[in-house]
Amino acid sequence: MNPLRELRQVFAPYEIAAGAVVIQITFIAVGIAFLFVGRQPAGFILLLPAVPAGMFAQLGVHCPRCGKSPMRFYMTAWGEERGGLPMGQRGWPERRCSSCGTALDIL
Repeated sequence: MNPLRELRQVFAPYEIAAGAVVIQITFIAVGIAFLFVGRQPAGFILLLPAVPAGMFAQLGVHCPRCGKSPMRFYMTAWGEERGGLPMGQRGWPERRCSSCGTALDIL
């Protein structure tokens, strides 16, 4: 039983990456809200899961055809000029792979 394999059988790569980004944004927003309210320990604890959620969106999801992450810019000469992290990263996953053209929002 591999939960990631089962997740990939049910959801498209775009949906998995978008869900991870939404989870990351939710943890950051709730953590910051707790910090403003005055609950510092709970706020900092809620900010911790945002890091693995973002890393999963970057590293755990890939194009089934070429293996490029939907969160990464296709590294042409223009993409290389933009640099690596965070400039080479997208804020939201792409629906069509910029490297090979595969639709990432369908199974």
